[in-house]
This record gives sequence, C-alpha cells and structure tokens, in this order.
Amino acid sequence: MFRKKNVLKKSLGFLLITSILVSVIISVMVTANADTTHFKSSEFKCKCCGKLPSGGISQDLMNKLEVLRSKLGNRKITIVSGYRCPSHNKAVGGAKNSQHLYGRAADIIVEGVAPSTVANAAESIFSNGGLGRYKTFTHVDVRGYKARW
Repeated sequence: MFRKKNVLKKSLGFLLITSILVSVIISVMVTANADTTHFKSSEFKCKCCGKLPSGGISQDLMNKLEVLRSKLGNRKITIVSGYRCPSHNKAVGGAKNSQHLYGRAADIIVEGVAPSTVANAAESIFSNGGLGRYKTFTHVDVRGYKARW
C-alpha cells in the first residue's frame, strides 16, 4: 500500500508540472509578438504614444485577421485602431475595460468592402470574441466570450 501511494504522488506531481508547463507555453503563444504574412505588430501601435502593450499584440487576433483577409478574397485590411494606451482610449471615448487596452482588439476597414459585409464575414471567425458594427469600420476582438453590438 505504501508503494502505491508514493507512485501515485509522483504521478500526480508529474501531471501537475506538465499541466503548468503546457499553460505557460500556451500563454506565450497567445501573446507572442510574431508578425503574420499580412500583419505587422507595428500596425497596431497606439496612435497617441506609438507604443504596444507590454505583452504584445494578441497572436490569436493577428491569426484571425489573416483568416478574415482570406475569406474576403485576400483584400487588404487596414488597422484603423489597434492598441490604445489608457489616455488615448479615454480621449476617444473607449470603453473603460476596452480590449484595445490589452492588444486584443482592432478596428478595421477592408479595401472595397462595406463594413457590414466585413462584419458578416467576421461573425464565424470571431464567434468567441467581440464584433462591433459601425458605419465606417468594423471592430473585432478576441476577448474569449461572445459580445455583439
């Protein structure tokens, strides 16, 4: 019986350490500052101070923007607003806990495509994130839960 408990403790310890390592790897992957084929982190810099958030721009956001670009016939997507420092977010009337503050949101326009069409295409890609429909642009984010306006 004593041996079985020791083996069980070692197994649980190994699983705990493995679980922690996987979590760290996933966290690094999600906030990596790796540019994609059509998007550079520099495109998301704050218009006010020229900075990026300390954790970088969400890799998930950039990857989903690549999927959206492909879905829209590979048309150029322009980042109208990416990261916002707190003072810039306040100046533009952004939400108090805006995803722009964390590098997880972008307001975009797509060359030759109406914002409503962009939003419709983004619906399934950003199904677990935010999607805002505006007259002149579309807001997308990767907040981790569905939000629509």
